[in-house]
Amino acid sequence: MSLFGSFNPFTYPRKFRAVHNALLAKFTFEHLPVVEQRRVLDGVGSILANARYPIRDPAAAIAGMAERERFGFYALSMAMLGIAPSLPGEGWFDVRNPYVDISGADEIFESTRDQIRKKHGVDIRL
Repeated sequence: MSLFGSFNPFTYPRKFRAVHNALLAKFTFEHLPVVEQRRVLDGVGSILANARYPIRDPAAAIAGMAERERFGFYALSMAMLGIAPSLPGEGWFDVRNPYVDISGADEIFESTRDQIRKKHGVDIRL
């Protein structure tokens, strides 16, 4: 653990954006019709297959991810597909690699979840 923990001023903004996206993605994904959920999953597969270091089996990679990381990639896919977050006044942040940015962000998940709960009255757990 670093001197600053999750709130390191050098990494916090990047981690906050990834965490915020993952929480919004969970809420949004759960409220999408099944057909749209499938489009999101296909989009994640496309993102992983076309990454700088392509994943040969995107479905296995997605299945092996922690829930938080998986929803980080769902957020990337939804942004790519033009699916807006289901909570009013929210948008997707530009995140390059949710897998890296979400790692070690437990405290940020808690504080961001509280912010969303206070603003929108929904408790999103990841």
